Amino acid sequence: MTRHAEPLQSLLSRIMELECKPIAFGRCLARLFEDQVEAGKTGVEGPGKEAPPEVAAIRQPSSGVGGSYAIGGEEVDRDWLRRVLADERGTVAALPPTADDQVAGVGTVLRLMGTEVGAATWWLDRLRGTAFSREDSYKTGRGTAVYRLVGDPEDGGWGWFPTGTAYGLPKGCIGRHIALGLTVELEHVLPTATLRHGAGGAGGGTEESSDALARALADAAALRLEAARVNAAPAVLACVLAHAPNEAASPPPRALVVASELHAFRLRDLLRARTQMGAWENVAYADAQLQRAGTEVALLLRRLADARLLCLHPTTEHVVFVPQLDADVDVWRLGGVGLRTAQCDLVEGVPRITGFDTRLCRRVAAEQTEYSADAAWLLHGALLLGAATVEFDEHTVLPLRAGFKEAGWTGALNQAEPLPGFATCLRHQFVHGRRERNAVPRAVAASLPEEFEALIATGTEAGRFRALLEYVLGPCVPGLSARGSRAVDSRSCISVVAA
Repeated sequence: MTRHAEPLQSLLSRIMELECKPIAFGRCLARLFEDQVEAGKTGVEGPGKEAPPEVAAIRQPSSGVGGSYAIGGEEVDRDWLRRVLADERGTVAALPPTADDQVAGVGTVLRLMGTEVGAATWWLDRLRGTAFSREDSYKTGRGTAVYRLVGDPEDGGWGWFPTGTAYGLPKGCIGRHIALGLTVELEHVLPTATLRHGAGGAGGGTEESSDALARALADAAALRLEAARVNAAPAVLACVLAHAPNEAASPPPRALVVASELHAFRLRDLLRARTQMGAWENVAYADAQLQRAGTEVALLLRRLADARLLCLHPTTEHVVFVPQLDADVDVWRLGGVGLRTAQCDLVEGVPRITGFDTRLCRRVAAEQTEYSADAAWLLHGALLLGAATVEFDEHTVLPLRAGFKEAGWTGALNQAEPLPGFATCLRHQFVHGRRERNAVPRAVAASLPEEFEALIATGTEAGRFRALLEYVLGPCVPGLSARGSRAVDSRSCISVVAA
């Protein structure tokens, strides 16, 4: 992989162009977090008290040494996670494995310890006192608020961030995840009516309990954490629940807050930058970067499938690029895909997936033998290419498609045999699965097995999964449901978060 050696200040000067008027994270959380510690009350000048982390409870522990766990086929214990996040108001994190740094804790889910760093209130307090970039804070099509700030902790006003000790890492190892900035995602949930199951699914509704909300948020957190430890999602530096103000002894949770590596840009931004290039610009270089992005995204989707994470939301909005940094004395070595045009400067990064919604993503248990990682990879790729084609013209998507071919996805689709067992798996997970809050419309879910079988039979994703794409992309793409429009306004999926 080609890498650029660039002084830290030069990198920061490029990425700091993202900065605009600051926005106070706390103002947007005031209604949610009135029961939490007031911002500034305990001070935000320096890091809090730290202790070595606790490795997460795993349902299928391996015989690894030093308390670490192998990655493949294992699942974080959901009951353990709900207890830590909801009952004990704790903090969890997930760091991926690296090729040259197999340290205990890397590639696992961790509980941060210490009287301050290990507490959700400590993180919420400091995040509330941190100024994020207003211009680069936005809401996704599904309503998750995304806050970004650029610059290292000392210069960016967040010198309070914990050291590597809190993550069980040697000095300097945490820097590769935070040297250029931080992203915080806020997924706010409101209580909803849950069905009382009677004959035929009939019955009245009852308000969702605090425990049900906690389990729903813990399930969403588990998906994100499991993806992060296999390099499919950005490294999770802190994951906490925020609870609503309530006089009750156990107030209900209202939001999942995830602090992760900086999301430099989305795949949608890369494709849009290509469409906005003038004929006089280096379009051949841009297409080469798009092809390289396609290859890396296809491999990302393969890692997702190998981890038994079955997702229906791989779209250009949910694929983000995070800086890939390796330290070399006073120089950062930056790798990945990027693009400079007359209108934008997309700082190099590697793709990761975000937006893990329990309605659209499942962690398939090892006991379900119908699951096939090969089939899941084909499904993920078809959805991503289908979404890109809906939003952009085929000429723009062509280099991305070439990257998928280079990664072997196209050949695998052309050679795939009918997989009725995987269609059964889709029915089990999304059609006949447990009832849940705001579930995917039944007609959309019911079309998945048939659409997948048609994908394998025809060897092309063209025209497939239309109902699902309309459901996932509808909020972002004007006129999609009515006319199938490919026109994407430059702000169609970025609703700026109010101050």
